[in-house]
Amino acid sequence: MSKGTASRSARTALIALTALFVMVSCVATPRKLAVKHRLPPAKIDSQGWNELLGQNVKQGFVHYPGFCGSEAVESYLEQIREADLTGATRDEILSFYTNAYNASAIDSILAGNSPSSLLGRYHFFLRNRHAIAGEDITLWDLEHERLRPLGDSRIHFAIVCASYSCPALQSGVFRAEILDEQLDAATREFINDPERNRFYPDEEVALISPIFDWYKEDFTSEGSSLSDFLALYVDDPDVADKLRKGDFEIRFLSYKWSLNGMPASAEGGCLDSERD
Repeated sequence: MSKGTASRSARTALIALTALFVMVSCVATPRKLAVKHRLPPAKIDSQGWNELLGQNVKQGFVHYPGFCGSEAVESYLEQIREADLTGATRDEILSFYTNAYNASAIDSILAGNSPSSLLGRYHFFLRNRHAIAGEDITLWDLEHERLRPLGDSRIHFAIVCASYSCPALQSGVFRAEILDEQLDAATREFINDPERNRFYPDEEVALISPIFDWYKEDFTSEGSSLSDFLALYVDDPDVADKLRKGDFEIRFLSYKWSLNGMPASAEGGCLDSERD
C-alpha cells in the first residue's frame, strides 16, 4: 500500500469513527412502558417462536421470508413486552434478554432496517426502540446495560445482530435450565468457525473476529489473556497448547455487515401485507 493510499484510508477511518462517536452521544435512553400484564419469564410461551426458528434458521443462515406474516412473531414480541423480571434468577434473566435481543433484531430486519451501512447501524443499534420487559429500549442498551453487566462473556456468541460476521443464530431459543450448555456450545461453534476465526499453528498467527477486539475486557481478567480464553474452546489441541503458551500473534479480521440470510423481500423487509 502506498503512503497516499494509507493516508486516505486513515482519514476515512477517522471520519467514520468521529461520525460514530457523534451518533453514540445521541443514543436513545431506555424509558418505561405501561404494561397490562406482568408475565414471569418462566411463563412465556416460546413454542411457536422456537418452531419458527427451527424452520427458518439452518446453520446460522436465516430465511427471513419465513417470518413474514407469522402470528408467532407478534405473539412472542408481545410476551417479551409484558415480561416481568422481578424475582427471576440470573439464568432466567440472561436467557430472556438473549432471546429478546435476537427476536428484536429479526423484527427490525422484517421492518426493513439494516446494519449494513454506518447510518444503518446507527439506527439499528442506537435509535430504533424495542418493547422489552416494560421498557422501550435500543439494542445498544440491551447489550451494554442489561446483558454485559451480568458478567458472562459467552453472551457475545449468543446474541446475533443479523450480519454475516455475527455468530450463527441458533435454531431454537435459549432456556434457563440448560443455558450454561447452550452458551458453551455457541462459543465453541463460533471460535472454531473458519469463516470467523482462523488459526495457523505453523506460522503462529491467529486471525480472529473483531468481536474479541471490541470487547477484549470481557474476555480477559487478571492473569488471564485473550489467548487463554480462546484456548478454552478451540478444538485443535496443538492450537490450544500454543495459545496457552502465548505463541500466537493475534490479528483481527474485518467485519462483514451484510445480511446473514435471505432478505424478506427485494426491498429488504416484509411487504406490508405480509406483516399484517
